Amino acid sequence: GLSGTVIMLTTVAGSWFGSFVGGNYLLPVSGPLATVLSGYAFALVDRVSVEQVEKQQARSMLSRYLSPNVVREVLRNPLDAQLKGRRAHLTVLFSDIRGFTTLAEKLEPEEVVELLNKYLTVMSEIIFRHGGTVDKFQGDGILVFFGAPQPYEDQGERAVRTALEMRDRLSELQQEWVDRSEDSLRIGIAIHSGEVMVGNIGSQLRMEYTVIGDTVNLASRLQDLTKELNASILISGGTQPMVQHMCQLRTFGSAEIRGRQQPVDIYEVLELKTEDS
Repeated sequence: GLSGTVIMLTTVAGSWFGSFVGGNYLLPVSGPLATVLSGYAFALVDRVSVEQVEKQQARSMLSRYLSPNVVREVLRNPLDAQLKGRRAHLTVLFSDIRGFTTLAEKLEPEEVVELLNKYLTVMSEIIFRHGGTVDKFQGDGILVFFGAPQPYEDQGERAVRTALEMRDRLSELQQEWVDRSEDSLRIGIAIHSGEVMVGNIGSQLRMEYTVIGDTVNLASRLQDLTKELNASILISGGTQPMVQHMCQLRTFGSAEIRGRQQPVDIYEVLELKTEDS
């Protein structure tokens, strides 16, 4: 490193000065100095190359989860601190296509993949534009979270705006689904805010930037309830205080959720509030 190079240069200069003062003898120093400096230059170039490769690998990984703008912002800051596992209060969004298994049974596998890719492309573009992080695609399901690695004070609002736009953008995909399967394309979306563990989690062979915890499980349970309650977008009492000022809600009261001891307050998101509402 730089400190080692400085020590070596100091040693060479000290030897030259000592020989000159002590014995009036001049040592050749150009060769040793050139060797030390060239060695440092090679080490520096090698280190820069390694850092560039590491940054490119990080960019490639993050591009699967984040929009290009957010990737650039994350890479400007220390990466390890943001991607290692940590506790955080995030907002989780889980979406799913209603009756997808039934739809898929009517189509050839190639058609299913084609339609699903178009759907996921449109939904991902919406998610990225609102600053969401795509955790994973689970068939037709999409798991998203807001607030990491880029922190947002308005994470709940971003999640709700994302959900509303996802619902409204279905119209442009609708006709092709109807033409091929004779069924309309409908989705259910659930949003819940709470504490999670977020970061690179996995093994040495496979790492994923993901969230785990009860908050994620509850979002999944709420998504299942969208079918029972015939609601497009449901949010929990954990998210409601963050968004009640900006959207119209309908309360379903408290409901028992499978696997949880305490009931959960559930609300349906109807639409954004206007200035008059």
